[in-house]
Amino acid sequence: MLYYHNGQKEGMLIWEGYFEFLLSACFNKNFQVGGLIESYYNHNGFYETSPWKIKDLRVVIKELKDFKKEEIGTNSPDIIHTVTNLRNELISFLEVPLIEKKDVYIEYP
Repeated sequence: MLYYHNGQKEGMLIWEGYFEFLLSACFNKNFQVGGLIESYYNHNGFYETSPWKIKDLRVVIKELKDFKKEEIGTNSPDIIHTVTNLRNELISFLEVPLIEKKDVYIEYP
């Protein structure tokens, strides 16, 4: 994920496997339009386009805050720990461009 701050790219590199675990733990069948779960569920958005602009950072942050550790999809304590920390780091990362009213993108190399 990335955004631009004073012309400089600010980013957070996330391994795709951890990202999938994270999204599965945030999944809600009553997802809101404009977040990551909508694209995750429909397999569109960031699955199809890179870079892909996140439509609504408020929705994404709410989805991340609704994270359910038991839904990660693995019993590995290391993965559960890593994904839980990733969720916390990602919330902190996304709060900055939300406050600064910056666009955030998901980009695949």
